[in-house]
Amino acid sequence: GVPGAFRQDPCPAGTFSSTAATRCSLCDVGQFTNQSAASDCQLCPIPTTSTSQGSTICDACQAGYYWDSVFFEERRTELMDDQCIDCCVRCEDACNKIDDNDDECAKCDDPGVTIELLPLSRSWWRATKLST
Repeated sequence: GVPGAFRQDPCPAGTFSSTAATRCSLCDVGQFTNQSAASDCQLCPIPTTSTSQGSTICDACQAGYYWDSVFFEERRTELMDDQCIDCCVRCEDACNKIDDNDDECAKCDDPGVTIELLPLSRSWWRATKLST
């Protein structure tokens, strides 16, 4: 269970407790709750998912999609408690269409591949989000 979360204390966000339970449990991968005192977790809306137990937000995408972190950051305050379904972009939409050549498409649905979008100033490049 989650430390300090017994029947008399409400379960924190990311956890739940059914009516008969005396301890809080973490939401499973692919589920979330952003409410305290939840009696269950919600499934992440398709095509989103969560990548760790105890999630309060669906912050990743299912296979065949990639997470647009720039879009998410621009709309974070607007979303509030809503999940960012539009943050998941279909992999096939990440193509540079030149003569319909699939070799120009990002292979984001291959196992272990992650695409990260970075905000850039004109004529500049960045290796990571943290580089300046």
